[in-house]
Amino acid sequence: MDETVRRAVEFHGHLCPFVVVGAKAAGYAMEKLGAGRASDEELFCIAETANCAVDAIQAVAGCTLGKGNLYIRDYGKNVFIFGSRKSGRALRIYFNPDVFKGRSFEERVELALSLSPEEAFKAEFVDIEFPEEAEVRGSVLCSACGEYAMDTKVREINGRKLCLPCYFATREEGKN
Repeated sequence: MDETVRRAVEFHGHLCPFVVVGAKAAGYAMEKLGAGRASDEELFCIAETANCAVDAIQAVAGCTLGKGNLYIRDYGKNVFIFGSRKSGRALRIYFNPDVFKGRSFEERVELALSLSPEEAFKAEFVDIEFPEEAEVRGSVLCSACGEYAMDTKVREINGRKLCLPCYFATREEGKN
């Protein structure tokens, strides 16, 4: 097991096939894009799944929800689009899980470890609109619960500023 996969396993908590897939996808994307591990938002990932591979992407590529350079669009597809803000290029990587069909868990792990990126993925450079970089926002006090929420997540009803849970609860109460 190489250092990239080892780092992903340590972050994720155990070795499984899709942690290997995510680690390999991240390493392959960084190589193809000429990018290193993200310290900020210079590299981003749009993941079209929310499976174990996403943990590996966070550990290996440094694309995280907290930093704002990991976007989850859970379509249930093993697709990862990595973009480099420095080069302006984006790489779409697809992993077809058919290679795992009929194999035991252990066989899937071994296969994932043994496949080269070229064998494991269909990858192509794509033109996409890059996501906006994360912005630090202010907080607003909710008139109903008294808790602060990010200003972009607050809605106003009858002059009252409400966090989203209180806003939706108020709308539901109005339906009854």
